[in-house]
Amino acid sequence: MTDRLCSGQMLSARARRRLRAIGVAAGAVATMALISTSSASAISTAEREEFLPFATGGEFVIGEMKKAVPLSKPILIQGGLAERLVKRQSLIAPTSGEAVAKVPEEVPGGLVGVLNLGGEVTATAELVGPVSSVQISQFGIVAPAIAGPAVIIPLKVHLSNELLGEDCYIGSDTEPIVLEMTTGTTKPPEGVEPIKGFEGEGEALKKGKKTLITTIKNTKLVDNDFAVPAAKGCGGEEEGLIDKLVNLDIGLPAAAGKNSATMIATLADSPAEFVEKYLPKKKKEKKA
Repeated sequence: MTDRLCSGQMLSARARRRLRAIGVAAGAVATMALISTSSASAISTAEREEFLPFATGGEFVIGEMKKAVPLSKPILIQGGLAERLVKRQSLIAPTSGEAVAKVPEEVPGGLVGVLNLGGEVTATAELVGPVSSVQISQFGIVAPAIAGPAVIIPLKVHLSNELLGEDCYIGSDTEPIVLEMTTGTTKPPEGVEPIKGFEGEGEALKKGKKTLITTIKNTKLVDNDFAVPAAKGCGGEEEGLIDKLVNLDIGLPAAAGKNSATMIATLADSPAEFVEKYLPKKKKEKKA
């Protein structure tokens, strides 16, 4: 990872001088991928494809009932870092688009324990707070025992179907789910089995002597030391009853150690100058 995670955004000249590009694609929470392509200089189709989002996997398990949500759809987290240092840094917002894409993941089986809510239910992870609330440690990817978590991100999870309404959330702006994802070994409460991550396998895409993108593939980011609050706002006018039924079905609230998150990620890092260089050129609008 490095200093500017971009998804096809144009950076200012000042930003190019001080930022590098870094991308995160995730299945509901965290995978890293860089987007961008093409310029006037010669670049192959294969090279362009390296500047596209990477697929990811994993799962999010919450509550006493161990409700699991597989992370089957890639979620792009995009932005940047001001410096390439070992210290933890806040993510910088991208110049366009959302920093954390809102991608609905299907909850297998729905909420089968809730009367009339056993149909399809989706869960969508949403960032809580400003983009700077996402913390990234480049050194944490390869040396978690020294640097700590690689990615820290506060989230709330939007549960949705026709009967749950538009405001059914697990976690909130004032009580987020805070994930501290590590490639090392977790330190959950006593009596809970730790889980291990993996730093992944590094490779570089070069053009001549220049490294366009540095990637770390098959990175495993894990956390099972986070609490999950009760769901609220479910069911519209029947909120009081539906909230209770949803929480009963999932087993919420759930203390740290009762929940786990596992992400299989691809981490990509490129200097901002290359990201801008290989961006597709915007087509000029034709005058009427």
